[in-house]
Amino acid sequence: YMQLAEVYIASKEYEKAVSPLDEAYEIMFSLFGEDDPDTLNVSSRKSAVLYYLERYSEALSIGQKNLDAYTRFYGELNYMRFEQLLIVLKCCIKIGDAEQIKNVKESAIKIGRQLLASDSKQLKELMSL
Repeated sequence: YMQLAEVYIASKEYEKAVSPLDEAYEIMFSLFGEDDPDTLNVSSRKSAVLYYLERYSEALSIGQKNLDAYTRFYGELNYMRFEQLLIVLKCCIKIGDAEQIKNVKESAIKIGRQLLASDSKQLKELMSL
């Protein structure tokens, strides 16, 4: 299911990716539990897909939960956590939560500066948000 979802994501057919992501999540959750890295990966992909579908509140809810899990298991300085921070930040911007935007952006910049080259595309994108 995850491979099928990735095909849809690569084709920018986000609506079609939701069902396979849900199936993949259910399988991973039943086999390994909620905090398994593979389960967390599926959940992170779903958060991104929901963002692209403009379902910002759902994407934000899942993204925040994922951030907590990434922090517990991998610490703050983790690239997957950074990617999820970007999705959460973009959702906050779309929703218009100024306080959360400030907090998430500060955290993302701090982590991004440690993980990425100063001229990286992602860091430039982050700074422009």
